[in-house]
Amino acid sequence: MKRFLVLAAMAAAITGVAAAEEWRVTPLGAEGWSLREKGQESEPSSYTVQAVYAGEGTEFSIGCTYGYGLDISWKPSATLQGSGFVPVNYTINGELILSRQHVINDRNDYSWAEREGEALDLIDWMFVFESGSLVMSGGGVTDTVPFDEEAAGWPTELILASCGYL
Repeated sequence: MKRFLVLAAMAAAITGVAAAEEWRVTPLGAEGWSLREKGQESEPSSYTVQAVYAGEGTEFSIGCTYGYGLDISWKPSATLQGSGFVPVNYTINGELILSRQHVINDRNDYSWAEREGEALDLIDWMFVFESGSLVMSGGGVTDTVPFDEEAAGWPTELILASCGYL
């Protein structure tokens, strides 16, 4: 019986840890956008935050993982065409922000994470522009992600601050 109680306590502890790790999702004031969080904002090394857009068949997110890594993810509305590396341009309100080579994959999901570089550039420019259209174009696909920082509650500011940039 004692062994059963120990196993039950362990299972409850594991279940409690797993439940604590679930995403908290909050709809934002800008259409199609939500905020996903894990951990506590007051403890950056255990906090992950993402601003996620879902609409028009595309999914896009920007975020900060564990107070350190900036991450970008784009799931296009159609499969990228090409083989090997496919160049993709990221523009905001018609201004080229970056060009990136994406490797064609079966998941049709293109993501990267880094401490600085292009991920920081893209998030920072969304913060600076405040509103408009982010367009990803390449491999025969063009997806537009509308954004309005003020209506959404400034998610880029939260992301940049969470990774120590503000």
